[in-house]
Order: sequence, then structure tokens, then C-alpha cells
Amino acid sequence: MQVLPTGAGYPAGRPGIVSGMGTMSIIVASVSILASLVTGCQSLMYHKITQISRTLNKPRMVMSSGGAMPMQAVPTTQQANADAGTTGFTTGVHGLAPDSRAVVTQVLSEKRPMGPQRLRQLDAFLADQGQAAFPTGGDALTPTGVTASVTSDSEYAGGGDDDPGHTDFVTTWGTLKIYDSKTTFANGSGTAEVTADGIVEQAAQTNLTYSTTGALTPSQVQVIVARVQKTSGNKLTPAQMTSLTAALQDPNQQLVSPSNAWSPIRAVTANEGQVLVWFSDGFVTIDPQGGTQINPMNSGPPLNVSSKACGLAAIDALVSMGLAAFLMFAGICMLRQSPGARRFHVMYALVKIPLAILGTIAVVWMTYEFHSSANASGGGGPQAQAMAQVMGIVVGLGIVYPLALLLALRTRGAREYFGAVRA
Repeated sequence: MQVLPTGAGYPAGRPGIVSGMGTMSIIVASVSILASLVTGCQSLMYHKITQISRTLNKPRMVMSSGGAMPMQAVPTTQQANADAGTTGFTTGVHGLAPDSRAVVTQVLSEKRPMGPQRLRQLDAFLADQGQAAFPTGGDALTPTGVTASVTSDSEYAGGGDDDPGHTDFVTTWGTLKIYDSKTTFANGSGTAEVTADGIVEQAAQTNLTYSTTGALTPSQVQVIVARVQKTSGNKLTPAQMTSLTAALQDPNQQLVSPSNAWSPIRAVTANEGQVLVWFSDGFVTIDPQGGTQINPMNSGPPLNVSSKACGLAAIDALVSMGLAAFLMFAGICMLRQSPGARRFHVMYALVKIPLAILGTIAVVWMTYEFHSSANASGGGGPQAQAMAQVMGIVVGLGIVYPLALLLALRTRGAREYFGAVRA
């Protein structure tokens, strides 16, 4: 670019309107860059909100042959017995987790092989009272640790119906007797007795109670928390898991309805220790210390903004930022009396006018759709048209300056000034 020294090729004095155009071009360019940045961020935000809303309201496939979902039906005692025999028992407050139960069962079975009935009774005891016989101290049990805690084992054949046979294991913490119909554990504090049928019957009654109140059963809560942990890639801390469990155990919780307990999770994200869990009926944010923020969601039409409108608005914002940078360059050229300053301003005006019209249409379209769908979902007001009009006026002001430039360049002072350069 050729820059003439001040006054070179120009009349001795520079008209005020020329100086004003140069100064205003720099100011308008600065404001336009900021406005375009805001519009671009808004279009991206609306697009992201629409995607999240569509995901949350997306119908989920129901895999059922009989019409009822597995977690919704209240099991009969017979069915619950069958389920417990094949899938194990729900871990109680004083019980062992399934992985620790499997370790204990493996070690004891290697010492004294047992039939399926006794193994079932053992699993029921470990699920309900396993911490008494094999305390974990907060860590998972290992075969070495369990083996070290068992000091002796024996088999009693029995002496009739009143004296049934059983398998005995003496541990560091007490004596475990496993029968075909029950398991007992005795230590200095007394004797605990657990039967598999009793555990299953209790679970069935609990399910019946919770299905009446609409709250989640302990087994449902346990399964949901385990799924969240697995979905997050095991990123939840013990404090976060405790807080999530407490939130789901609340009888008045609105995160997962019992009817959706079969498929409760929509998405889980973990970022810098903070976990966000999207459930079927709400979402919860859990900080690294276990603090929770629960947000139930009302059902309704999803927020819906056209991707075309968001795309046009984003493109307009991007091009407008580039054009604003060009305008700033043109304004500097005007103040430095560059021969191309007039041509640069004309080029800017001819491109900006149709771009401003396109941007106004895109922003009005995007804003109207967002507020209209928000109003339909119960989250917005009835002023969708007013909001669209306001945004249209704000964006439409972008057409004022290029029109003013074309008029200013045709004034007598500007024509004489730039005519002298061409001469």
C-alpha cells in the first residue's frame, strides 16, 4: 500500500467529513467486532441448548415382550427366590459387595466344597451380614486376606431332621455355620441367623412398599449408582457416590421415577472432579466434596432452534468480524491519507449492506424460534415476537453505517478532496 505524506497529492486542507469518516470507521469497526463475537457465541449457545434438549426428550427404546418393564413389576416370592438363586442378593448395610462375596465364596469352597443350596445360603448371609464375619475396612477383600482370616474348617454330617448337617468355618471374628436352609454366625456379641428365603421375602415386601409410595427401592438405587459409576469411567469419588445414593434414596426425589428405573441414565460427564448426571427425570451436579445441586425437569416439548438459523447467524458473525477488521484498516488509511482509502470504504459498504440484511434475518429467525419453543415448554414468556424484533433492530443497525458512508462519500467536500487525488 502506498501511503502519501500528509498533504501529498491532496488539497492543503482535509475536510472535516473525511476526518470524521476515518475516525468513525475505527470506532464502528471496534464495536462491530464485539457485537459479532456476541452474536456468534449466542448462535453456538442456542444450537448446543437445542441439542441437549432434544437428547433429553428423545424417546427411548423399550425392550419388553410382555409390556411391563423388569424393574417395574413387583416380584412374587417364588420369582424372587429364583432370581436370587441366579443373580445374587442386594447388598445390605452390613453386607459385602458382590466382588467381595465372590472372593469369600471361592476361598471357602476351595476349603470345603458345598452344594448349590449351601452356596445360596452363604451368598444371602454375605449380602446381608458379611461385614460381621469378614470386615473389609473399606477395601475390597482379597483371596489372601480371606484365607488368612479362616483359622479352621469342618463338616458335620448331621443326626436327623432335628440335627441337620452343616459346614463350619472358624474365622478371626467368629464361627460361621452354613446349612442347606440357613446360615448362622456366632461371636462374643451373640448369634446372627440369615435365611435366603427370608432375605428374598423381605426384598419382595420392600419392592411392594416402594411401588406404592413411588420411591426407588434400595436395590434400584444400588443398581443406578453402579451404572452411573460405570458410565463415568469409575471417576466418582466415595464422597460423590455417597451423596448420589442419598439423593436417590430420598422418598421425594424427582431424578428418576420408578417407571423409568429400568433405564435411568441419559448421560454422565466428569470434568475436573465435578460430575454431571442426566437422569430420566432430572439432573444432578456433584462437586468433588460431594455437594449436590439437584434440578428436576418438567416434561414438555423440547427447545427447538433451526440449525440453519444458527448456522447462518454464526457465518454472519464470522464474516462480519473479518469485515470489521477491514473497515478498521480502511479508517486508518483514511486518516493517513492513503490513495486507496475511498475505494476501501466503498468496497466495505457494498459488502456490508447485503451481509447486514442476511444477518438480521438469521438472528430474528433464531431468536424467534428459541423463545417460541421456550414458551411452549413452560420456560419462556409470550414475548417471542418482541424479543425477535429487538434483536432484529439491534443487528439491523449494522446497515446504517455503510449507507451513511456511501452518502458521505458523495458530499461535495469529499468528492473534491478525493477528486484532487485522482487528478
